[in-house]
Amino acid sequence: MANNYLDEMFSQFSDAFLGIMVGDGDIPHRDKLKISLLNYTPESLKEIDSYLKLLYQNPLDDSSIEYQNVIVWCGAYVGEVIRRNAVLEYHWIHYEDYMKDKDPKLKNIIPLTLTTHAFLLAIHTNYITMPMNKVAKWLDEGASNNIEYYAATDISRKA
Repeated sequence: MANNYLDEMFSQFSDAFLGIMVGDGDIPHRDKLKISLLNYTPESLKEIDSYLKLLYQNPLDDSSIEYQNVIVWCGAYVGEVIRRNAVLEYHWIHYEDYMKDKDPKLKNIIPLTLTTHAFLLAIHTNYITMPMNKVAKWLDEGASNNIEYYAATDISRKA
């Protein structure tokens, strides 16, 4: 399964979020995102929460490319912060690669969507976490989906 990891791709999505690489379209209110604070540390996620608060207060059309880019690119950044700082070894994995040998009922619990098409797998424990899904929940439900807190839990997880 190791050769199916999507780490390189999601690192590039994270770079697109930071404006280092150009993707298709962009994210809304890029000028309000303090890129200089985004250095892949857990503390940098305070800036992500501030940015997502702005987007929550100015809702996006969830069919727009900007919305999709926020989910994937911002989710990739959050996931990369987890992956690069975690106690456990996490890798990005595609939904279908993870689900292929799982109970089919799991697909009913976690359907394939924009927010679940890839997620982080702690390879030694089989624990999964879904940063793109968490970003989408922030945009839908607000600050109760605090990214800094969410990531801190996955970063410090030992099993």
